[in-house]
Amino acid sequence: TLNNHLKVYDYGATATFTARLGSTYKNRTVEFWADPYGDDQGRRLLKKVVVDSRGEATVALKVHRNTAVQAIFTGDALFADRLAASVVYVKVPVSLAATNHYTTTKIDGVGYKVFRKNAGPILTVTMPKHPNRTAYLATEVFVQGKWRAQGAGYARPDAAGRFQVRMNTTNAGGLRFRVRAAYVAGGSGDNLNATSYTPYQYLYISK
Repeated sequence: TLNNHLKVYDYGATATFTARLGSTYKNRTVEFWADPYGDDQGRRLLKKVVVDSRGEATVALKVHRNTAVQAIFTGDALFADRLAASVVYVKVPVSLAATNHYTTTKIDGVGYKVFRKNAGPILTVTMPKHPNRTAYLATEVFVQGKWRAQGAGYARPDAAGRFQVRMNTTNAGGLRFRVRAAYVAGGSGDNLNATSYTPYQYLYISK
């Protein structure tokens, strides 16, 4: 068996994989192979590990994208060859900054950044760059006691992995907004990582 199947990791985290063979036998070895998602990185041998006295072999792998890992026991005098596999998912470190506010306040116990209606929020999304990758940005407005979708879409970050847009709030005095960004597996142009959302940023436009 091989652990960590379907586990989700942070970007750049170290995943430790342990293969368990059961009863021990002298000089048994396990090959660990990694196959990151995408066509630009091939399947590669991580390490050959001698099984310990507990019948276990372990390898560590720093992960930056979804990865399929295989543990292969090639067999010996007592046992036939075996293969165990796990797939781990990796979140993208997406960040969202809302700037251009002149103060902060609390509404219903929630912290808000406060903006003048003629100087709207500047939203900056940052994420690791990859060819054809786009960032997702969604805005909601608080109306009649409920958060309602106002707009959403994808935009391509620049060479530094950054996308910036200014909200037009000229006619939004007195309204509350919340925004969040994301990498969406499949929707953001690839499926190399797991869908990852930022926390909401809460914005109030003064009258």
